[in-house]
Amino acid sequence: MDIDLLRVIADWTGWAPIAIVLFVVVFGVIFVYSREVSNKDETIRRLSIELENSKQYTPSLLIQNLGQHVKEYEQEIGRLNERLRILNDEVETETRKKSVEKVTKKAETQFNKQVERTLHRFNIPSRNEITTLSAKITRLSKKVEELNKAAA
Repeated sequence: MDIDLLRVIADWTGWAPIAIVLFVVVFGVIFVYSREVSNKDETIRRLSIELENSKQYTPSLLIQNLGQHVKEYEQEIGRLNERLRILNDEVETETRKKSVEKVTKKAETQFNKQVERTLHRFNIPSRNEITTLSAKITRLSKKVEELNKAAA
């Protein structure tokens, strides 16, 4: 998925629903792949039984056919395992990113609160107080100028 799209969705819904959806998708994919592996194992078992019950083939032909199917299924299982590993890595990376973002935001908030408390303790005005005071001074200056012009 495009990370910008995730950010847009996160701005709208928050990261928690996105994380839940990603986890559900990953577990769904894992379930599907595990079912595929189970189906492949069942097919291998069935083919083995059929080969044992079949007397019309020579033993060398049976071994050759069984070996060919086993190799194909082993390769397929290897590919499925690789895809599963890649998906797990992606989910793990995304989870780590979200954890880091959450901790960073919390630390930033705590730091800002501590700075605010420290400034307040030393009677240093906050940014909002300075902005309010500056606006009042500007209004008073304009009134003084108006009064000076009116008196002149």
